[in-house]
Amino acid sequence: MWYNSSTKTLKRYRQNPISLIDPSTGTVIYNFSWQTIEDQKAIDAYEAANQAQDTADRKRQVFVSTPYGPYDVGDLWLRSWTDSTRVARKDLYRCITGRTSGYNINDWAEATFYDNTQVTIDRGIVTAGTVQLANGNSQSIVAGITGGESEAANEKEERKVRIWAGASKVNRFTAPYRVLQDGSFVATKADIKGKITATSGRFKGEIEATSGRFNGAIGTPYKQLSGSSTQWPGVETGMNMMIISASQATVGVIMPIYVEMDGIEADIINVCGTDCLITMPISIDINNDTQPHFWYRRQKITHIQLGANCGRVRLKAFIKPGTANVSWTILNTADLQLVQSGSGKSYFVKSI
Repeated sequence: MWYNSSTKTLKRYRQNPISLIDPSTGTVIYNFSWQTIEDQKAIDAYEAANQAQDTADRKRQVFVSTPYGPYDVGDLWLRSWTDSTRVARKDLYRCITGRTSGYNINDWAEATFYDNTQVTIDRGIVTAGTVQLANGNSQSIVAGITGGESEAANEKEERKVRIWAGASKVNRFTAPYRVLQDGSFVATKADIKGKITATSGRFKGEIEATSGRFNGAIGTPYKQLSGSSTQWPGVETGMNMMIISASQATVGVIMPIYVEMDGIEADIINVCGTDCLITMPISIDINNDTQPHFWYRRQKITHIQLGANCGRVRLKAFIKPGTANVSWTILNTADLQLVQSGSGKSYFVKSI
């Protein structure tokens, strides 16, 4: 006997009644083949045995608290929870997406098989302001639209999900895509083309553009270097630095000169009571145009002396053609003054 659990067909291997005789030897040659069994009771019995074997193989688990990986499609969860109207509920959920470790609420849906081949009116769906879309493979709700038929009058705006995708209706508040009543939306994998108008935002990755402008300050919170550190922390940790101790001001700051810094802006502020010297990591010849320099009002300088008690300098890195490193130009020139020049070097300090 052979039962195919995917197609739910049952077959048996049988000897056909008609056989052949080998004319050279006179030996009977038997003919065998697979025959499909149409008896529904027999098919049902093998399906029940198949389900029992799943349990015996521990292919199904029942969770009585929040599930944790590994769990597989078909596992069950006896969920006790409180819905958005603060009503305590006890429901049976089944896993629709397996996970080897961890937990995601959207891996679980109500333990009901939904048929996406026919339209049904059941428990208020369609007629009561909710349209739910069922997936034929997982037989679960994966998207929908709702007007909030059981929504409390004082429900928070962030809970008024009107359109969602990637989760069941109960899990729509954490769905990877959801549109709220007030017009805001959440999209975890958005690819938006065209014009975007926004009042605020936060980027955690790389931004690439061919043109544009920023009106206003662009920067990150100030980073504090330890007293024994002289090297800049690096662009990936933030390019704004605050000098807070005399020990750090004494050792000074060494600016990076690698070409990856091209276009980066830095803001350095010295809030301690000791002057701080800002230098390059190499010995610079003021007359060598191929070396990196600090630039101040079209002048090349080799050091910046940053005054104590909130001395501040804003710098921007750029690559000069024909050079191998970035130089830094001073942006807030009105805040600096010449205090010494000579020996091929120029020193500047923050005006107080």
